[in-house]
Amino acid sequence: MSFTAPPVLSNTHVQSVLTSAPLRRWLIKRRVRAYQQGSCKEIIALDDGIRLLAVRTRSVQPRGLVIMLHGWEGSADSTYMLALGDALWRSGFTTVRLNFRDHGDSHYLNPELFHSCRLQEVVAAVRQIATDTELPVYLTGFSLGGNFALRTACHAGDFRNPLQHVFAISPVIVPKHVLHELEHGLPVYEHYFLRKWRNSLRKKQDLFPELYADCNWDQARGIYAMTRILVERYTDFDSIDDYLSGYAIHDDYLLQLQAPTTIITAADDPIIPIADFSSLPEHPLLQLEVHRHGGHCGFISNWQMHSWLEQTLSQRINEQIKAHE
Repeated sequence: MSFTAPPVLSNTHVQSVLTSAPLRRWLIKRRVRAYQQGSCKEIIALDDGIRLLAVRTRSVQPRGLVIMLHGWEGSADSTYMLALGDALWRSGFTTVRLNFRDHGDSHYLNPELFHSCRLQEVVAAVRQIATDTELPVYLTGFSLGGNFALRTACHAGDFRNPLQHVFAISPVIVPKHVLHELEHGLPVYEHYFLRKWRNSLRKKQDLFPELYADCNWDQARGIYAMTRILVERYTDFDSIDDYLSGYAIHDDYLLQLQAPTTIITAADDPIIPIADFSSLPEHPLLQLEVHRHGGHCGFISNWQMHSWLEQTLSQRINEQIKAHE
């Protein structure tokens, strides 16, 4: 079923801003109290001393387990994560909301900074979560989390408990294009991400002054300039272009898919250019859904701030499980 936005909510910026707006967060926080009360944090220990923070909410009689990946500078407690997690939990699923390093309250766990090419630790965490259960496992991701979900789906062939399906919502495809949209689009988006990123980096400086005290992130003007500082000072990439290419979903990248995958995006997304999806290859495991409206990770369907995604993903996963019973 396609998403149809009510006329008043059909504007791309209304959809995108409402996704994490204070009004929606207030409404969602009230709605998900029981879900959050049943949640517990756990640290996922990986090789080389890497640790990631996750939040698990168990269903009493779970029909499956859904691993959830947030967007850049979001967290396991982002509004869209809580809203979808609550809907899945009420439909009988255990959820594990995974924080990327330096997201949520996890800055203290690893001395090195987060960057978007740290794929292997995310794949390892997803593999470990999947291995520790006999339930059917699904993976969802939003924005940058959707990008990580797509790349994880290409490295999931050796999972003992295979991913049943991967859902990527408004995923980043060509990072260079996303930076351009943020710098040249409506200023509210770049300001939003810059504010959150700077706050995150200040936390890191406070925790590891011996590593980061000499870097004044406030001097960088614009998200491209800040990304260049990150790449040149704190990664092994030769250039910012090499870094951005390192997590791009190149033309033939998804030919490596090892799990059934659905991409859900909107033609009016103000951050992810719809043209980026035109180069994706045809693959029997890949389904691309492009909706006319929805903005960036929005798909807000009414003034109660429900998202079409909540009911749709819960329903689709339930249908897949019933088909295999």
